[in-house]
Amino acid sequence: MPATTPAEVRSHLTDALQLDLVGPTPNDTTYACEVLTQPPSKWYLTGFLVPFGAPPEVRSDDTSNDELDQISNSDVADDAGTPETASARKALFPSSIGLSFLISSETKELDVTVNWGDYVSKVGETELESTETDSESEQISTELWERIPQAVDVHIILPKDKQKKQLDVPGGSGLQLFVSCRAVRSQNLPKGTRSVSVFLVNYRTHNPNKKRDPSFAFQASLNIRTTKGFVPRPDLRGQNSSDWDEAVASLQYRNDCEFAVGHNVSAIALHSDNKCQEISTTWIPQAEVPRVEPADIAGLELSMEALADAADAQTVRRMINPMVTSYLKWITDQQAAAPSEPQQTKVATDLLNRARKICDTRSVKPPAYRIALDSKHWMIHWFLRRFKLLTVRSLLPADNASPTTPFGFASFDSTETAKTRTCSPTTSHPKTFHPPNGDRFS
Repeated sequence: MPATTPAEVRSHLTDALQLDLVGPTPNDTTYACEVLTQPPSKWYLTGFLVPFGAPPEVRSDDTSNDELDQISNSDVADDAGTPETASARKALFPSSIGLSFLISSETKELDVTVNWGDYVSKVGETELESTETDSESEQISTELWERIPQAVDVHIILPKDKQKKQLDVPGGSGLQLFVSCRAVRSQNLPKGTRSVSVFLVNYRTHNPNKKRDPSFAFQASLNIRTTKGFVPRPDLRGQNSSDWDEAVASLQYRNDCEFAVGHNVSAIALHSDNKCQEISTTWIPQAEVPRVEPADIAGLELSMEALADAADAQTVRRMINPMVTSYLKWITDQQAAAPSEPQQTKVATDLLNRARKICDTRSVKPPAYRIALDSKHWMIHWFLRRFKLLTVRSLLPADNASPTTPFGFASFDSTETAKTRTCSPTTSHPKTFHPPNGDRFS
């Protein structure tokens, strides 16, 4: 059935990108035993591990330094010169991938699943299309590469502090697991927390007289599980920072945490209710951003046509006043949900004071309420512009805002996580606006 919803279309595009750049995933049954007409190291761009210690010509792409043909142009311009040649040093393919994570003192063992694909060369026949002069099709021999999916489960007893463990992946695969463990002492983590790193390394032997692809491990991945759960690591980058942007980001994303960090690969964590029992590697990381919808405020009118058709300024104020009322209530709710940590409390108070100014009628001086009818359009423009400037500069828009949050701003009690930070501008808004009729707003 074809994709119909936006979510299904995005999922289809992501799967197509994965299949085109990396290859089949461990759960892909359709292409698990695919057959390629080219060596897989030329078919796929990433996702494979080369033998550790192999010579550079094996660990690099022999076409990576190919230059594109220069397009001749008769026009002479200042920037028409030939660009500088890229560095002659070739980028090497990785020989290992790994995950680092935190565990509690109760965790003594891990369950690890290693997935990869081996490709074997075989001779096949390809049928050439017949021409107008030749009615018979011609069969030619060609080299084909057949994929053999591999999956191995390994039970790991964690080593003691500051010790390492080396394990062979069963089945004579030539792959090995390296496990290291050390204690972590931090006031921001539970007592007894330990840091663990698990690496998958390709120790296969490369034979220079044979093709290189059979010694590669394609679509390599690690999946690590524990019933005790992984310890979340908070982001302390903006804690006690003197930089305003960092301080605001630290407040808005103080509930953000990560359960794993990837090495030569990205990491994903499968968690719910801030508890994670499974982490995995991924070559194409993804992040879902919750949709933010403004609250449905009764009696609010924001249509520019309706505001322009208002009879007088008093009518305009009555049409947009529910937004001010709801905004004041939202500020009050945020004040009650502000964090107790001193630095974050200071930042939250500053942000709320800035937000409260827009709703404080004492900041509007006469004759603001006596604006003539012919200048009501300017009043609408001023109000919306002032509202936008102050809120954008005082509150941090965030992807993790609740769908019911007024105006789509992040709440102080938000529990959603968002990995992408957006810093608010530090430039203060203009203090004085000059209306066409001479009225002044402070």
